[in-house]
Amino acid sequence: METYKKDRVDKKKLTESVAKRIGMDPESLTLLKSGYESCVLRGPYKNKETIIKVTHSSHREKALIESELEFVRYLAESGVPVANALQFPNGSYTELIEVDDSSFTVSLFEYSHGLRAKIAEEKSEFYQCLGEVVGRVHALSQKYKPLHNKRDEWKENHALRQFKQVVPDSLSKVHERLDRLLVSIEELRKSNDSYGLIHGDIYPGNYLNENGQVRLIDFDRCETSWFVSDIAMPLFYETPIPWVVDGERRRQIALRFFNNFMEGYYKTNYLDPAWLKKIPLFIDLRQAVVVSTIFRSYDFSNYDSWPQWDKEALKFYITNLETNTPYIDIEF
Repeated sequence: METYKKDRVDKKKLTESVAKRIGMDPESLTLLKSGYESCVLRGPYKNKETIIKVTHSSHREKALIESELEFVRYLAESGVPVANALQFPNGSYTELIEVDDSSFTVSLFEYSHGLRAKIAEEKSEFYQCLGEVVGRVHALSQKYKPLHNKRDEWKENHALRQFKQVVPDSLSKVHERLDRLLVSIEELRKSNDSYGLIHGDIYPGNYLNENGQVRLIDFDRCETSWFVSDIAMPLFYETPIPWVVDGERRRQIALRFFNNFMEGYYKTNYLDPAWLKKIPLFIDLRQAVVVSTIFRSYDFSNYDSWPQWDKEALKFYITNLETNTPYIDIEF
């Protein structure tokens, strides 16, 4: 199946096709994000601001998106602060459109006026709130019985499946580290209280600050995995790379986030503390996923013009994986 590339599809034509299907004025839509897998628009729908997500079939088939939306609606109906899915005029939650010989699935979501969380800068109470929300997602996941298609398991992640094709063979130690990681993770016990449907992409862009409260958005990468993965991921992103902050200050930033997050988490869900010892495994897995994504999406022929942060981050992740160095020195 052809991989969607953002520059191949006429954005105006795509926007017009989406607007026509929804019954909106194309001029009322604003393109917020145009990536390699999907694009995100904002516009008024039924007199309310709405997020319109347009996903290429090479990234997610319609059935998988429908299973994502089913989970989101279940969480919203259970009181979890998420950006809920909305229905189209015909009562469906997804619509298919064809643009430039490419197939896209369109879905609608509530718009949140919350602000993207600032890495390492939010109040401790906000991180506790985030932990509470994630704990509620996991507690509800244990009771969840999907009506339709199930989401993929964690190992079906595109970046993991494409790792060997996109990451150069010269990084042999990184390949070896990922192989060992996958074996170690595969051996972990699966039980209802430790393994289920998770958000899968909890980073500051996906938890918004609404006047000190958390709004969880974008379940595109929700997957069946260990709950501890949803704890490791925000810790990974909330801990600055050493090029930004290093030493004891970096460690204290990580500890402040982690301790507050877990204080909130245990208010809404219980996870055997032994699972927290597995956090380094999932942080290393996230480093491998990010490395794979960078090699797949970045222009290495233009490396000299990259932002310095991107260069330093890639070097840091590769070094950690090659030398099996802990991402952060914390006793879990």
